[in-house]
Amino acid sequence: MHCAKALLILWASLAAASDFSGSSALKFTGKAVEFGPRPPGSPAIRKLQQYILSNLKQRGCEVIEDNFTAQTPKGAVGMKNIIARFRGTSGRAIAITGHYDTKLFTGFRFVGANDGGASTGFLLEMARVLAGKPRKDDV
Repeated sequence: MHCAKALLILWASLAAASDFSGSSALKFTGKAVEFGPRPPGSPAIRKLQQYILSNLKQRGCEVIEDNFTAQTPKGAVGMKNIIARFRGTSGRAIAITGHYDTKLFTGFRFVGANDGGASTGFLLEMARVLAGKPRKDDV
């Protein structure tokens, strides 16, 4: 029941975002993919993080950087959640999530265009649409 309600709220929020541009989201996706493979801890992921942070700060939202260390098969790796918060008035929140990193592969170049790239593009386009507009719920 809660999942269905959350999806309905999300759908209503997206439907209200009539300014959402698939072309713009694709451009954001292309930019993320241009950084190349982005496994956690890599120089490419740090460059993409700076791009995302710069883009979000231009949108006037609250930006929270959540740094943590994850235990991986390769050992301890520093990671970062980037949270953009667009405040509403109701005291409730809608969370839309994705990831911007790629899995580490050896032997071939994996840029994650349909995974971390597409979710990055979608979320940056949502931030563009949400910026400066009033809303009932936090997003």
